[in-house]
Amino acid sequence: MMNEKVLCRLMNMSSQELEKYRENGLLDPSMQELQSGNYYYDDKAVRKLTLIRGLVQCGYPENRIKELLDRPETKTAGEYEPVIQLLTEQRKRMNDLILELKIRQACTRIPEDMRQIITTTVLPDEESFLDSMKDTLKTCPDAESWTEEEVVINLPLLYHFLAIGGLRQQMHAPGSREARKYALRTVDYLKSISRVMFDEEDIPETQIRSSAFRMIFLQLDKAESFIDQRCGNGTTAYIREVFNQLMPEIKKRQHA
Repeated sequence: MMNEKVLCRLMNMSSQELEKYRENGLLDPSMQELQSGNYYYDDKAVRKLTLIRGLVQCGYPENRIKELLDRPETKTAGEYEPVIQLLTEQRKRMNDLILELKIRQACTRIPEDMRQIITTTVLPDEESFLDSMKDTLKTCPDAESWTEEEVVINLPLLYHFLAIGGLRQQMHAPGSREARKYALRTVDYLKSISRVMFDEEDIPETQIRSSAFRMIFLQLDKAESFIDQRCGNGTTAYIREVFNQLMPEIKKRQHA
């Protein structure tokens, strides 16, 4: 048994907070000393208080906390399990929401005309652009293991590839003006995030360009089956040729 002062010190809380839980019917003292009026709490009350404070800190309203604590299964030997399960479900919902926002953030990094060609030439009629991005995270090799930060970087790059694949379906040659424009946008996209990826401020332009091309061809290797499945066999080879035809121009710019 411990009195209120000791309990508050143990739990790093104020006596006013403890009094509020008692008055609201969340926590009953184990006993009260009649002469002094002091309240005392046993180990069971301490465990219950730990649950209450954990739920309060997670944003649960007190009426829901009381309902949860009144469940028979919460009062058994495994009294923590229902709360752990509840918090686990809440964490999953939050993780899903965060991922949804990351996908939307990734979507903003794809130019509108590239999104349009993907929508009209690559996606099935019934599939929305955002739904396709969510599905990509489940079906593209390695994508399921991406961190939230990698989703924001890698997903737009993959969709730049799909946009170039859409050009192939529209019969644009690898050296066409549209193919060149989309390829340059892809390189510029990677250039824009290179300083973030390498955490440096003064990377030479030639190093940024070469690192962008390395990542392009590396990611094409990883996503080959996915891209060809989405856009048709041979699409990855077409994308490679687009960038191969662009590379002499890039090198010429670097040495100018």
